[in-house]
Amino acid sequence: MRDFHEIQIVDGCLIAPVPAELEEAVLEGFRHKVLEQVSSRSVKRVIIDVSSREILDSSGYTAVTDCARMIGLLGAEVVFVGFQPGVVSALIDLEVDMDGLTCACSMEDGLSLFRAMDVPDEPEDDDDGQQDMDSEEPVESTETGEDEDSI
Repeated sequence: MRDFHEIQIVDGCLIAPVPAELEEAVLEGFRHKVLEQVSSRSVKRVIIDVSSREILDSSGYTAVTDCARMIGLLGAEVVFVGFQPGVVSALIDLEVDMDGLTCACSMEDGLSLFRAMDVPDEPEDDDDGQQDMDSEEPVESTETGEDEDSI
């Protein structure tokens, strides 16, 4: 049986490797440990690492994605990393529902995906209510046809 001490936090993300054994009791223990860690540590981001899985049947897949949905209900975001090509092919052949999954190729890609989510989309206001000088604001032009020096 896999030891769940492999669950760790890296860059503020809970890293949860899926157990090698996909028996119901093992998956239940995995789910319980992950949910406990998310709740007790107030984790907002979780990476579920499936890279060690060369085979993942529909029931194992359902158990892991159900865990991800439960994590979402606790207020954390989930990214799956490391799906093997054979597993992806099998899941497509089994016509499992993959809608709504956020996936990345590697652990580094998953962490980068979360880091990219931290980048603000719009410039923020300074304390005095003015936008940062780096922001692009429209500049009024004076189209008088004269040089400024001649005024």
